[in-house]
Amino acid sequence: MMKLLSKNLLSPILIGLMVWIAGGSFASADEAKTVTTASTAEVTAEQIEQATQATEVKPTDWAYQTLQALGSKYSCSNTPTGDKTLSREEFATSLNSCVQSIEQLVARRRPRRSIKRRRVVPVPSIQTPPPAAPEVVAPPEPAPVAPPEPQIEQEEAISQQDLDRLKGLVQSFSSELQAVDNRLVTVEEKLATVQKQAFSITTKLNGEAIIGFSGYNTGRSAGIGTNGTTANILSNRVRLNFDTSFTGKDRLRTRLQSRNTPSFGSTVTGTNMTRLGYDGDEANNTSVSLLQYTFPLSPETRITAETIGSEFNDNMYTFNPILSSSGSGAISRFGRFNPIYRLSGDGAGLTVNHQFSKDLDLAIGYAVPNVNAAASTAQGSGLFGGSNAIIGQLNIRPAKDLNLVLSGTNNHMIRRELFENKVI
Repeated sequence: MMKLLSKNLLSPILIGLMVWIAGGSFASADEAKTVTTASTAEVTAEQIEQATQATEVKPTDWAYQTLQALGSKYSCSNTPTGDKTLSREEFATSLNSCVQSIEQLVARRRPRRSIKRRRVVPVPSIQTPPPAAPEVVAPPEPAPVAPPEPQIEQEEAISQQDLDRLKGLVQSFSSELQAVDNRLVTVEEKLATVQKQAFSITTKLNGEAIIGFSGYNTGRSAGIGTNGTTANILSNRVRLNFDTSFTGKDRLRTRLQSRNTPSFGSTVTGTNMTRLGYDGDEANNTSVSLLQYTFPLSPETRITAETIGSEFNDNMYTFNPILSSSGSGAISRFGRFNPIYRLSGDGAGLTVNHQFSKDLDLAIGYAVPNVNAAASTAQGSGLFGGSNAIIGQLNIRPAKDLNLVLSGTNNHMIRRELFENKVI
C-alpha cells in the first residue's frame, strides 16, 4: 500500500520537474538566439564603421570583397580585380559605376508573365451532297497553324540582401561618392562648353609663332637691308594650320603663314649653310603656304597630294626626326636634314608611302617646284613641261638602333635662278 502510494505521488512530481527543466532549456535557447542575432547586427555595424574610417581599401576588407561579389554577379563594369589596394577615391569610382549598373537593372526589372500556348482549332469539314455525276472534289484546306509567340527575356531578379549590402557600401563611402558626382558634373559642364565653343566639328585649329633675334659676323662690310647697314634683326614667323578630316583617317591641311625673317644665305655670308631653319621673308604678308591632302589607299598604302608648299621632308622619313622640324628642330637650315629633300621647292607634289612591314617601307615622290611661278610656256612650266623632281626611298630598319636608306633622285631644273636659295 505504501509502495503504491509513493509511486502515485512521485509520478506527478517527476513530470513537473521534467517540464520545468525543458522550459528552462527552451528559454536558454531563445536567449542564445537573441544574443546571436544582436551580435550579428553589431558585427555588420562595426564593418561599416571600419570601412568609413579606413584611409584605403585592401583586398581583404569587407567592402572590397562585397563590391567584387556584386560586380561579378551583376556584370558591373570597372569593378576591382586582383589584389591591388585602392585608395578611397578609386574605390568610390568603381562603386559609383556598380551602383549605376544595378540601378539600371532595377529599372528594367519586370514581373514574370506566363506564356500561354494557343490552342489550334481545326476548320470543320463542309458536308456536300453526293454529286449526280462524278466530279473532282478539291481537297480540304489545311488547318491554320498559330505562329509561336516571342519569348520574353527575363531580367535577373535582384535580391533584397544584395540591395542591403550595396546600401551599406554607399553609406560607408558617401563622401567619396559625392566627390565623384561633383567631378562628373564638372566634366560634363566643361564638355558642353567645349562643344559649344568648338571652332569646327571636322576642323582643328593649331598654330605656331616664332620670334627670333638673330645676326651674323663675317668681317664683311655688307649687311642686311637695302643700305647694308644692319646685321642684327628681330623677326618673326607665324603659322595657322586648319586640319580637316572627312573620314577620321584622312587630313586636309590648309596653312596660313606670315613671316619677315631674311636669309643669311650666300649673298650675305658666302654660304647657304648659315641660313636659319625658319627663314623666309614676305614682309609679313599673310598667304596660303601649304595646301595638302593625305588619305589612306589601303592599310599599308598612304597618299599625300599637295598643290602648294610641297616638301619631301614632310612626307618621307628623314632619319632625323628630332632635328627636322623648322619650328622646334635644328636652328640651322642645313642641320635639319639632307638637302635632297628640298628638291620639291615648295611647289606641287604627290607622294606615295607603302609599308611592307614594320622594318621595311618604300616612299616615292614627284614634285613640280615652279608650278605656281609666273613663268611662260616657252620658259617651261606646268606639271610635266617644266622643272620637276623625282625621288625614291627604301627605308630598312634591321635593328632598333640601326636605320638604313637606299635613295635615288632625278632632278630636271629650268630657270635655276628661281631656286638658288632653295636647293641647299
